[in-house]
Amino acid sequence: MALKFKKKDATATKSKKAKPSKKRLINTICIIFLSLMLVGSVSAFAIVQSVLAKGNLQGIEGLASEDSTIIYDRNGDIITTLSMGSGVRENIDYEQIPQVVIDAFLAIEDSRFYKHNGFDFPRFLKSMYENVKGMGIVQGGSTLTMQLVDVGLYSEEEKATFGIKEKIEQKIQEIFKSMEIET
Repeated sequence: MALKFKKKDATATKSKKAKPSKKRLINTICIIFLSLMLVGSVSAFAIVQSVLAKGNLQGIEGLASEDSTIIYDRNGDIITTLSMGSGVRENIDYEQIPQVVIDAFLAIEDSRFYKHNGFDFPRFLKSMYENVKGMGIVQGGSTLTMQLVDVGLYSEEEKATFGIKEKIEQKIQEIFKSMEIET
């Protein structure tokens, strides 16, 4: 008795293993991308909330600087110190500053001062790009208001002890406080 074997049809096997359609693949990629964006956004929100919660972000009253201004010569030697206690330094109102001084200061420090809300996002992105390209801090992205917050919230001694995590937290606090001040 001879056994007869049937040859399997190759086309029948291929039809059982259907390829996933392009539409299904694109949908899957979109779902994964959107899920990652959602998780990333929620995580970023939680991080920003925790940073702001532990920051010293009370009103603008605490932003007056008590520190002395020290003027150095090119060799690093102190020429003079201007301070509140000596009577040399005096806080004045905005209206007492000559317009030419305001214009010169804004041209140098923050030319888009009247066009942003305390945080200049395009300038910040450009400075990040320049810093990455230069592989170090080659350009600052802080607005005048952010510089005011920086000086008012942190002493130079305190900032000198900051690691990368604290510097990022400081920058986040500066951004939000600056936007709060200008609104």
